[in-house]
Amino acid sequence: MGASSQPRDAKPAAGKVPLRTFAHQASLPQLPIPDLIATKDKLLKSSKPIARSDKEWKEFASKVEDFFSTNGRGQELQNRLKNYAKTQKRNWLDRLWLSKAYLSYRESSVINVSYWLLFLEDHPNQPAALVETPPKKGVVGTPWQIERAAGLVQNLLSYKERLDREEIAPEYMQKTTPLSMDQYTLLYGGTRIPGSPEDLIVTQHPNHNRHIVVLVKDQVFKVDVLGPKGERITNEEIKRLLKSCVDAALSTPAEAPVTIFATNHRDRTYEYTEELLALSPKNRENHQIMVDALFALCLDDYSTEDSIDSRHKQFFHGFDGKNRWADKELQFIVANNGRAGMMGEHSPSDAAVPNQIVNWVLEHEPAPEPPTAQPSLKLAQPTKLKWAVSPTTLANVKESEEYILKWINTCDSLVLDFKDYGAGFVKKTVKVSPDAYAQMMLQMTFKRMYKWPTQVYETASTRQFDLGRTETTRVCSIDSENFCNAFDNSKVPAAAKVKLLRTACEAHVKYSKEASAGQGIDRHLLGLKCMNKPGEPLHPLFGDELYNRGSHHRISTSNLSVSSRTLAGFGPTAPDGYGSNYNTQENWMLFSISSLRSSSDVNTGAFRDTLQQVLKDSKKLIEQGVAELGEVKPKAKL
Repeated sequence: MGASSQPRDAKPAAGKVPLRTFAHQASLPQLPIPDLIATKDKLLKSSKPIARSDKEWKEFASKVEDFFSTNGRGQELQNRLKNYAKTQKRNWLDRLWLSKAYLSYRESSVINVSYWLLFLEDHPNQPAALVETPPKKGVVGTPWQIERAAGLVQNLLSYKERLDREEIAPEYMQKTTPLSMDQYTLLYGGTRIPGSPEDLIVTQHPNHNRHIVVLVKDQVFKVDVLGPKGERITNEEIKRLLKSCVDAALSTPAEAPVTIFATNHRDRTYEYTEELLALSPKNRENHQIMVDALFALCLDDYSTEDSIDSRHKQFFHGFDGKNRWADKELQFIVANNGRAGMMGEHSPSDAAVPNQIVNWVLEHEPAPEPPTAQPSLKLAQPTKLKWAVSPTTLANVKESEEYILKWINTCDSLVLDFKDYGAGFVKKTVKVSPDAYAQMMLQMTFKRMYKWPTQVYETASTRQFDLGRTETTRVCSIDSENFCNAFDNSKVPAAAKVKLLRTACEAHVKYSKEASAGQGIDRHLLGLKCMNKPGEPLHPLFGDELYNRGSHHRISTSNLSVSSRTLAGFGPTAPDGYGSNYNTQENWMLFSISSLRSSSDVNTGAFRDTLQQVLKDSKKLIEQGVAELGEVKPKAKL
């Protein structure tokens, strides 16, 4: 799954009169259902490079031909899908994707579904000493932690105010194609509700609630951050309210840390939550307070060492899953040294949209006082949520803590901070898309480490359609394999390798554009499969080993390069695979890399080291290749 790739050119269009946020929503086209033959051709072409024998290929191709034949099973399912689409007012995929990709998924959301955002930049006024000598573990509510947290809250409220007034400029791809802004309506107050056999997403827009929830040492507080009529308050008042939460957490008896339930297997999250809510009407009221909250803020009593490898884990899972509520769409986390990040619940939106909000929030630090803030307005003291618990509740807490700790200890995540070159070199010297280049480097890394190639998942945005979310870009192609096979072959001239790289990147860009235009194959194939009625046998194609290898992504990726202020990450989507988000900027590149220690076929550290060497080797190859091609301009004589 992973965090969604935002088109790099998804920028507000220039114009004299600013358009309202949702100005284009009613005119957005519906997501198309691709032509069967087009899907057949792409399926064959994308599966060819990952076939492991002629026999396997021929058996697969035979099943493909049968499925897609005239009046075959594929045509029958296509007709059903078209009829189903007529019953869906805005987007034929929306409900199917939300259910199959997220809400019916039962393993822990943490690691497996949620994404993290690391804020790369410290607050502009943060004392350097706080990074060099951070507060001790167990200390919470430090002045700078409160300062940073209050500023984040204030800016998040200012962004919400602009969103409610529709003052956020619509986004565009290629400057003219409007993108759906619908996901912005699902963020403030968005919450995943545990259910059976699948969960539920609740949200409202505009959200007129006036409170957030603040977590301190696993204690949950309802904190009003807007006045009775929605009035804005000062930064100092927000700081006072947050400090009150800390004081209460330190001075009152601890409540059972029931928010840990949200980190468990979703069936147990549902069971444990229902047991808790049945104990007391007050428990139900507390839970509803949390659901209604605009967002969650976690004040941690620790900070990590000053390395990106350690820092990102605080926002990925917090090392033990505590002091978090993983069911909240927007959950901001501030360490006790003032560094910050976010954990996002992935179901209702893709990471690119919250990242736009975060970028605005960080861009406007230190948080300015709202023009309408009322210095005299003092809000009620925060309310600590108190839970009626049973011995069963406490046992469920313990089991949840043990469960998520196993997942956290199983997931190995690191970051490659690569500063030798960045997108500037790629665009000017290689003359290819930095996104495509990063993908070829990841694929070449896998080539050096493993015998067989894998189909690679990259998220493509389909937001040019109403309720559009994502499609799969199948990265591994015949062209990319040709490049990877030549990369370490000393008999192939560097010039030829550069040409192969460019051809592979061009093929990648072509597929990505088609996927964003609703002409990918993975969502279409999912839709066809979902049209199979209960009790009907699945066509043999869906059980074919090569077919399923095409969706067993040993590398799952996304690109979040629209901002230099954040790095994102997520867990692998295959038990023997890697998850990687990357950010390519002018002079540097960052790659988050994760894998599961439970598989002996993966090694995060080895992947990072290999990727770093591939990036270095590629630069040498390119410089030599462009020289051979005569593309290097001679240096001017002094």
